[in-house]
Amino acid sequence: MVEDATHHDPDRGASHVIFSDENGLLWDHPIVRGRSSAERVRRVLTFTGQSLQGPAAAVPFLALSDVATERPPGAPRVERTGGDVRVHMEYGDPVTAAGRAQGLALDVDAGRVIVLEKPACCEPSDPAAGCPSG
Repeated sequence: MVEDATHHDPDRGASHVIFSDENGLLWDHPIVRGRSSAERVRRVLTFTGQSLQGPAAAVPFLALSDVATERPPGAPRVERTGGDVRVHMEYGDPVTAAGRAQGLALDVDAGRVIVLEKPACCEPSDPAAGCPSG
C-alpha cells in the first residue's frame, strides 16, 4: 500500500495519493495529454495502490514523490461467517517508494502497451470511492 504524507486527499487519508499538474506528480505523456485539450488529464486520485518499477524503457506518468512510502502486505486472514467473507490485511512498516511510480507506459514491438495500477480491492457499489461499477 502506497502512502504519501504530503500529496494525499486529507479527507481520505495518506493512501489516497493525488497526482496533478499543481503538485508536479502528473508527468507529461500522451496518455495524460489526450488527443485534445478536452481530453487532457489534470488530476488523478489513486488509493491503496502499489508502487511500480519498470524497465529502463518505461516512462512514468504518475510519479511518486520523494516522501512516498510503501507498506508491504502481510498474509491475508480470511474470516467466513455464514455467507459473508471478510479478508483482513495487515501492512508492514513503511519503506521508501522514491523513484517509483503508480502508472507506467511502455512501447513494445511497435505496439503500445500501457501498464496502469489498479486498486488492490474495490467495492463496485461505491462509486464515490472511485470504483468502477459492475
